[in-house]
Amino acid sequence: MNRTSSPLRTLFGGMGNLLLAIVLALLVWIVAERAANPDAERTLSNAIPITLQNVPAGMMTYEPSARTVRVTLSAPESVWGVLTSDRVAASIDLSGQVSGTLELPVQVTVDNRTARVTKIDPPRVSLKMEPLAEAQFPVTIDVSGDPALGFASRPLETTPATITVRGPISFVRQMSSASGQLSIQDARATISRTVSLSPHDRNGQNVPYVTLIPSTTLAVVRLQPLGGFRDLAVKIELRGNVAPGYLTTNVTVDPQIVTVFGSSAALAAVPGFISTEPVSVTNAIEDISNRVRLVLPPGVSFLGDPTVQVDVKIKPIESSVTMMSPLNPQGLSPELSARFSPETIDVILSGPIARLTPLQSSGVQSYVNLFGLSEGTYQITPTVVVPSGINVVSVLPSTIQVTIGPYITPTITVTTTITSPLPTPTPKKKK
Repeated sequence: MNRTSSPLRTLFGGMGNLLLAIVLALLVWIVAERAANPDAERTLSNAIPITLQNVPAGMMTYEPSARTVRVTLSAPESVWGVLTSDRVAASIDLSGQVSGTLELPVQVTVDNRTARVTKIDPPRVSLKMEPLAEAQFPVTIDVSGDPALGFASRPLETTPATITVRGPISFVRQMSSASGQLSIQDARATISRTVSLSPHDRNGQNVPYVTLIPSTTLAVVRLQPLGGFRDLAVKIELRGNVAPGYLTTNVTVDPQIVTVFGSSAALAAVPGFISTEPVSVTNAIEDISNRVRLVLPPGVSFLGDPTVQVDVKIKPIESSVTMMSPLNPQGLSPELSARFSPETIDVILSGPIARLTPLQSSGVQSYVNLFGLSEGTYQITPTVVVPSGINVVSVLPSTIQVTIGPYITPTITVTTTITSPLPTPTPKKKK
C-alpha cells in the first residue's frame, strides 16, 4: 500500500504546486496589468435618455420626474477613448406595474465588460401610469372679424368635423372640444384654410398629455356679394417729375381695393377702378406719404373715410467716380520721417449723382495710421474719409508700403556771389 500510494501522492503534490504557480502567475499578471492600466472614474459628458420597457398593454405613462440620467463609470484608462455615450443605455422596467404613481429604479447597461456603473443620477424616477383612452370630440372654430363691405359670410364648414383624442383616461375625460381660430376680417373671397387644433376643457383651458388625430382641420367660410355694392381698384394719379438726379422706386396705396355702393345703373357705368386726387411729385427729393381723397363717380357713394394712404418712394440716382488722393501720415513721432510707396492712392466712390458731381479731390482725405511705429518697413491699409452720403467702394492699392526712418533736418546752403565794381574809365587827354 505504501509503495502504491507514494507515487500518487507525489503526482498530486506536483499538480497542486503547478496549479498554485499558475494562480500566482495570473495574480501577478493582473496586478501588473492594473498598475500599467489603472481604472479611472468619470461622469459621461452627455446625459443618457431613459427608455420605458415592458409597458403593460392598454396603459400610458406621463409626468416622469426625469427623462435623462447622468451616469458615472469606472473603467481602465485605455478604454475611455472608445467609451462613448451611445454605448450606454438607461431604462425603467414597467412589467407587472399597475395604475397610479410609481417610483422605480433606473437600470443602466454598458456595452463594455471592463466598465462598471458606479453612480446613476437620479437613481430612481417617479412617473404616473393610467389606462389609455380614446374618444371622439367635435371641432370648434372661433371665427373672428367681418368680411369687407358688400359681402356676407355663410356658415363655417370644417373637414373633418370631429377628431379622435387619445391619452390617459383622466385627461380624456376633461376634454370638451378641439378648438382653433380663423379670421375673416375684410375678406372679399371665400376663405379656405388649414387650422391647427388644440385640446380644451369646458373652461377653455388646454388639456395636457393628449394627442389629437388629426391635429388640423380644413376650415371654409364662403362669401357672397351683396346687391348694390361693387369693388373697385384704386388708381393713383401722379403729377410732375421728381428732382434731377432722383427717381421714383415704388408707389403703393392702401387699401388697393375699395367698395362703393349705389344704384345698379350707376355701378354699371363705373369703370373697374376709382382714381385718387392728383399727387404731385414735382422736384421731390424724398419719400411722400399722404392721405389722398378718392374721386367718386356720379351716383356712387363710399362709406366711411373716402381717403386712401398713398406712399411714393424716392431715392437718388447713384453713380461712381474715381479720385486720386494723396496720403497723409498720422501719429508719426517728430523724430521720425515716413516715405510712402506709392505716394497717392486711387479711391473709387459711389453715391448720389447730386453729391458726386460737385465733389472735389480735397473733399477726400486719406490717412496712414503710424501711431506707435518705430523705424522699419511696414505694409499698412490706409483710411479714407469721405463726406456723408458718399461710399468708398474700393481703394487701389488696398495696402501701401511705409518706410520709417530718422528725421533728417534739411541743410540750407547759401551761395554768395561777389561782384567787383567796374573800373572808372580814364578820360583821354586832348592833344
